[in-house]
Amino acid sequence: MDRLQGLTAGLLAVLMLGAMTTVRAGELPLWEAGIGLAGLDTPDYRGSEQRQQWLLPLPLFIYRGERLRIDREGLRGIFHEDSRLQLTLSLNGSVPAASDGDSARAGMADLDPTLEIGPSLNLTLHRDADWRLRLRLPVRGVLATDLRQVRGIGSVFWPNLAIDTPQRYGAWEYGASIGPLFGSNAWHDYFYRVNPADATPERPACDPGGGYSGTTLMLSLTRRSPRWWFGAFLRYDRLAGVAFADSPLVERDDSLQAGFGLSWMFARSSRSVGRTEVWR
Repeated sequence: MDRLQGLTAGLLAVLMLGAMTTVRAGELPLWEAGIGLAGLDTPDYRGSEQRQQWLLPLPLFIYRGERLRIDREGLRGIFHEDSRLQLTLSLNGSVPAASDGDSARAGMADLDPTLEIGPSLNLTLHRDADWRLRLRLPVRGVLATDLRQVRGIGSVFWPNLAIDTPQRYGAWEYGASIGPLFGSNAWHDYFYRVNPADATPERPACDPGGGYSGTTLMLSLTRRSPRWWFGAFLRYDRLAGVAFADSPLVERDDSLQAGFGLSWMFARSSRSVGRTEVWR
């Protein structure tokens, strides 16, 4: 596996973290480690007709610390929490795309993998024993890298309503979230700008601004046993009316992404902690 594939495997793990879960029980291991496979079917970028598929090793690690948790919310630094409010760390990312395999971007620079990272303020609107509803306000800076350099490419903001259910061993858990996505000028430029040097009669120059970047719906499904974990997610983006709608790189007004992960949990801590999956 080359370095770019290794980085992509890490990004797949980040994407799959959004579908992870912990278990509602009295005593749980402080940490668990697993290895498995992750698969992803995705467009080269939102609005692209070209698609790619990835199947790579999936390292899986769950940690249930007091201030640092890796669980159903992904990687979380718990900066502040009370019965209704949390301030956490939010992650997302995108995989690389080669322009020589994309008719719309032919002759342009390849798209490097990106990592989105930033804080998220989460407010619980309702919770009971069966489900919870939250308002989440993640603001993430975006980094792109070719493994030789790392550069900032703007920021994203995704206010969303999220509903999810608890899980016990041997039961399915479901989650859904929806909300408008907003991107900075630099983030839209990275994916949708056409410089004059790259312009052709079929691909005119375009410099999109920042602003509305579509409406995103996320669905997730997970199941746990003491030794196995399975997760799957589906992401749909509606791109009608976006700030970059005039870009010739936008070939369709929607986008669909799907992924799954299957992991064998081969190690766990001998130290147990109390139930950390509290409905916040």
